[in-house]
Amino acid sequence: MSSKSPIKVAVAHSSKLTNVALSTIASKNGCKVMFEVTSGRTLLTKLKQDKSIEILIMDIPLKDLSAYVVIREIKKITPKLKVLVVSDYTHPYAISYMAYHGINGFLGSDADETSVANAIKDVHVKGYHSSKTLGRREMAEMAEIPVLQITKKQIAFLEYCCTDMNYYEMAEKMKVSHRTVDWYRDLMFERYNLTNRADLVLFSLKTGLVTL
Repeated sequence: MSSKSPIKVAVAHSSKLTNVALSTIASKNGCKVMFEVTSGRTLLTKLKQDKSIEILIMDIPLKDLSAYVVIREIKKITPKLKVLVVSDYTHPYAISYMAYHGINGFLGSDADETSVANAIKDVHVKGYHSSKTLGRREMAEMAEIPVLQITKKQIAFLEYCCTDMNYYEMAEKMKVSHRTVDWYRDLMFERYNLTNRADLVLFSLKTGLVTL
């Protein structure tokens, strides 16, 4: 990858080891890694402090604040920042959510070094990277389809679904009525074509909305 000046990159992944690996690939391919973080809140703080970052390489679950929140805030802070998601979480909801909020490419975490290097180059030069996880046409189509927001309360409900609590215990823990918890459950069933609590757990874990 050739450039008159290094591409300024930031890396945000919940795993420090993966951060190092992605930073190493970026550094070997014409980039200057400005910082690595594992925390979503720290990422937003650093982006506010340094708006020269050109590409952000990001995972979906981050410590204390997931990419579901971060991606919305990023576009307010620095609209021109290009985002490449590299993640295990390739559930259709995760991909469509990220595409709708303006990412420039999505790779599964099984991508090899060459694939990551090519993706960085494409995002920098063309503004997008088309991969088997998210193609250019899909990216454009998904960017026009609003994705229903899952609220903090609903995410808390999903987190409790991944425990041994029953629905009544969840309601008490969340300080809401039992009917509200039933509504959260039924809403998730209807929106995402789920049929039981096991489905809720799988949806939560596969999207990265909940991590154990």
